Amino acid sequence: MHGIDLDRTADAAIACALREDVDGLVTLIRPLDAAELRRLVGRLAVRAAEGLEGWAADAGADHEQAVSMWQDAILRLERAREHDPGD
Repeated sequence: MHGIDLDRTADAAIACALREDVDGLVTLIRPLDAAELRRLVGRLAVRAAEGLEGWAADAGADHEQAVSMWQDAILRLERAREHDPGD
């Protein structure tokens, strides 16, 4: 392993995603081995959950409500995919 800094790499990956910079993201993850990539994916999932919980808390929601909002969003996405399977 290259000894990557997971937090900094996750920050860079999120920045690429926000800029819709696919080439930057590819450049970022290309040198990672499989174990590093799995750790990065896990870290990104944690960051997504933290972000959702922070947003939910700002909106006055508790943890269970945040989970419910996430589940509702996933169900809406699945329904949209059923209507437009082109994605």
